[in-house]
Amino acid sequence: MSYKIESRLIKIKYRKYTLKAYFPVPQECTESFTDDFGSLRNNDGQNQGHEGNDIFAVRNTPVISAEDCRIKKIGWNGLGGWRILLESMDGLREYYYAHMENYADVLQRYKDMSGKVYDYPGIEVKDGEVIGYVGSSGSFDSSVPPGADTGTPPHLHFQL
Repeated sequence: MSYKIESRLIKIKYRKYTLKAYFPVPQECTESFTDDFGSLRNNDGQNQGHEGNDIFAVRNTPVISAEDCRIKKIGWNGLGGWRILLESMDGLREYYYAHMENYADVLQRYKDMSGKVYDYPGIEVKDGEVIGYVGSSGSFDSSVPPGADTGTPPHLHFQL
């Protein structure tokens, strides 16, 4: 496998398969990026391995779709806050975006303060399209109500 970064576009080549994917936060807006995958975190009182990477940026920095996808799940989750789960159009990859401050305007109707989660709402997003904005929603406790804050600086939890 090899990859090349050109501006915001990441070109990944694996054997004969090539994928174009966007970094989920514009690089010029990224304050720091840590490869903290697998680091222990305390969630719901238990130490668990961190299953993604945190990309720190100013609150309300745009979050973009890594590739052409369909929304598989959108809504509140106590640990992840306002989050979106995307599935690639070929069904081979899933992208998880968490701790957002807000969703893009076209997705605002899914920011349901009752905590409702929408499965497969039938929405497709294009690569590079804004889907939300960096924030600090969620908590270390899965039972917190919608709108709770992690208390950590604004960042995007990104997981593939």
